[in-house]
Amino acid sequence: MFALVARRDSLDVRVSEPLFRELVEVARRNSGCADVLEAEFIRQLDHLAGDMIFAFQYCMHVLRWQGVRDEVSLRLARVRQYAISNDPADRARLVLVHGEDAVNVRLIGPLEWILEAFEADWADRDLFESLKSAG
Repeated sequence: MFALVARRDSLDVRVSEPLFRELVEVARRNSGCADVLEAEFIRQLDHLAGDMIFAFQYCMHVLRWQGVRDEVSLRLARVRQYAISNDPADRARLVLVHGEDAVNVRLIGPLEWILEAFEADWADRDLFESLKSAG
């Protein structure tokens, strides 16, 4: 369902931005669809791995879905806990409970970028033409 795969380092956002705007409009026009899309965004966090960052950033900057924000915050806290823990038992417990992918420290940057996009004064919004004049 989620065909909006993007890479921060290789995507020309001008190509994908119209798709992101369309996705936002679909969500705004149909509350039932918005619920499904919000659940899908949360589900896609399991497959983030550096892809789809722009889709998350654009859509969450505009839609500001609290459920997605809460899930991103939770996952970021979990990864940070794993990253700073000096206790092998604590790290093992986190892996056992959440899985290795859920404590991948390479997710810290992408999760932080997504969280930043929820802010009205998000510095990177100028990457997107339609958000340049937005605040």
